[in-house]
Order: sequence, then C-alpha cells, then structure tokens
Amino acid sequence: MSLLVDTSVWSLAFRRDGQPGADIRNVCRRRGIQIGTIDALLIQLCQRYELTLLTTDKDFQAASQQVEFRLWGTA
Repeated sequence: MSLLVDTSVWSLAFRRDGQPGADIRNVCRRRGIQIGTIDALLIQLCQRYELTLLTTDKDFQAASQQVEFRLWGTA
C-alpha cells in the first residue's frame, strides 16, 4: 500500500489554526530547539484537546521542555 500526503493540506491547517502552532515553533526556536511544522501542529492538537502524545521521536522530548503538552512517559 502506498500513501501520498499532500503537504499543502498541512500548510493550510497551519495557516488556518496557525497562530498557536507558529507560537510553539517560535518559542522553541528562541530557545534553540528546532521543530517542524507537523510537530508543532501535533503539539497544538494535544494542547487543544488535552491529548497525550505517544512517540519515539526525540524532538518532542526537547519541545516538551519548552512548551507545555502531555508527552507519554514524562513527569
């Protein structure tokens, strides 16, 4: 099975709901942490809907030190 993701959809979502996502990226960037657009959107969704993110991506561990969101396995 092949899956094609149109990144313009993410771009539109980031623009529509982008301010919180952009704020997340900017806070991290000012503190020396680079996160991608998709990561910022996922963090934004976790914040908005009070979700816990389960991931093995180390970028989220670094981001969790800069912005508040629930990350599985962190105190």
